[in-house]
Amino acid sequence: MTRTLAAEIVIARSRQDVYEFLAPLENHWEIAGNRLVDRYEQLDERTARVHFGPPGMRRWATSRITRLDPPGLIEGEAATARSDGTVRWVLDDAGATMTRVRFEQELRPQPLDDRIAVALTAWWLRRHYRRTLVRLRAQLETPRPG
Repeated sequence: MTRTLAAEIVIARSRQDVYEFLAPLENHWEIAGNRLVDRYEQLDERTARVHFGPPGMRRWATSRITRLDPPGLIEGEAATARSDGTVRWVLDDAGATMTRVRFEQELRPQPLDDRIAVALTAWWLRRHYRRTLVRLRAQLETPRPG
């Protein structure tokens, strides 16, 4: 069973600006928030071990960026001991210096209990992905001192 969850938002920054923020994997944890990712260990510039999931259902996964296609696409994958999935950030022009950001996660839970967990938490994950995109927008649209 494959399940795809997605969320999108428009950000008042160029595709290149959004891409440059999302290309380093460690920035993903900054915007994910601690409700989804409570710990991570950066292994190299494209790979990390991540402790993630809804509270009470957290697991360790290895997450890595597999494709960088500037300025419009970032793809990655994550695998736990029993399941795996892919992540895709699609960045499209949405007008003058505006970018439509679409986050997609394709989940491929293997054992029955993982499939049930995905079915029961899909609403929570979608809500969390929307909140992550709101944090991304705030991060990129908030003026920085300097």
